[in-house]
Amino acid sequence: MIVEFSVKNFRSFKTLATLSLEAESLKTGKECLISAGLKGKLLPTAGVFGHNASGKSNLAKALAYMQWAMLNSDYLNQPTTKSPLLQPFLLNVESCKDPSFFQIVLWGSEEQTEYRYGFEISADRVVSEWLETVTKVKKNRRRRQIFLRKGQEFLKLDESIKESVGHLTNNVRPTALALTVFAQFANPICSQVIKLMNRPNFMIIDGGVTDPIGYAMQQYYEKPELALKVLHLLKKLDLSIQDLKVIREPFTEVHSSNDVFRAVTIHKMHGASENNLRVEFDFSSQESFGTRRLFVLMTLLVQILDVGGVFVFDELGSSIHPFMSREIVALFQNKNTNPKGAQLIFCSHETYLLSNLVGLRQDQIWFTEKNPQEETVLNSLLEYNMRSDSEFEKNYRQGRFGAVPVIWS
Repeated sequence: MIVEFSVKNFRSFKTLATLSLEAESLKTGKECLISAGLKGKLLPTAGVFGHNASGKSNLAKALAYMQWAMLNSDYLNQPTTKSPLLQPFLLNVESCKDPSFFQIVLWGSEEQTEYRYGFEISADRVVSEWLETVTKVKKNRRRRQIFLRKGQEFLKLDESIKESVGHLTNNVRPTALALTVFAQFANPICSQVIKLMNRPNFMIIDGGVTDPIGYAMQQYYEKPELALKVLHLLKKLDLSIQDLKVIREPFTEVHSSNDVFRAVTIHKMHGASENNLRVEFDFSSQESFGTRRLFVLMTLLVQILDVGGVFVFDELGSSIHPFMSREIVALFQNKNTNPKGAQLIFCSHETYLLSNLVGLRQDQIWFTEKNPQEETVLNSLLEYNMRSDSEFEKNYRQGRFGAVPVIWS
């Protein structure tokens, strides 16, 4: 689970921006909150709203880059510093030369531990890197700094990992993350952080890294129980699909990795004398983009809900009806469908998701807006001191919170 995520000097974010999923002491919406041991209560959902070019997608890209960097093995032809996603704020003479900053605070429910991990990175090297843990010992909290790195020097190396990976510190390349290196050699603390950031515990869609259609088809094909849940949701969304089958094609040189699997949908034949006549549609060419997107979404969402993971979705509402977007949010807000405490972080233009019918709390709603220096500013609805029963959608449309475009005549 995510407790908070911070980014600085990345794309349109010049100054430090922090998205928090720690629940505030509000009177409403308590029934949806996730219990997280010593962290108290966490939010199951956080929505980021803003107009085009306000920077909300860059928040998803920041998470996507951090995930990729942590999972990347830093091969010579793909160093962590050379991702196309990595880019400092370029509209300031100082920041364009400074490193980018990333920090994430994760909660591991199984081991009841908080992990605070981050790094600063430039176009040619890792500038600094750190990992801290917080656990509960009897009635007290115990905070440990697992390691602290400045350039190629390790200023701190905790006894818990010194014996297993201490000898590797000289082998960490300037462009590599020490966390990744230590995890590759099975250090349990670093491996657990990597696990929390990897599939199926942490998924990002439209973050600019990978297209998950092939992954979704593979999961649907290989996991019959997941397929049944996905098909149930697709039928619930009124897509007129009777059945959906994924077929594994024999691998050939003409296949890409995503072409190994193909899908077909089954529709009812109308006007026939027999009620059991069905028509088979090719999923890729005969179903709409929105239907294909919903299949990917439902497959990933079922996986996330099953493991209690984190799902980051940029442009929720794109190519799907607002009522369907509402149902996606409701899956996370309802403990009956989200018993394991999965989390959804989404970016959207869809103002309907701000309506009282959706039921997001003030601490679940965030806005992005550019200041006169073209820097993205991230603000919580809590900062506007609105009553919990206020019409958030109406006030947003009226410009009360900013984060709406100014159309010049």
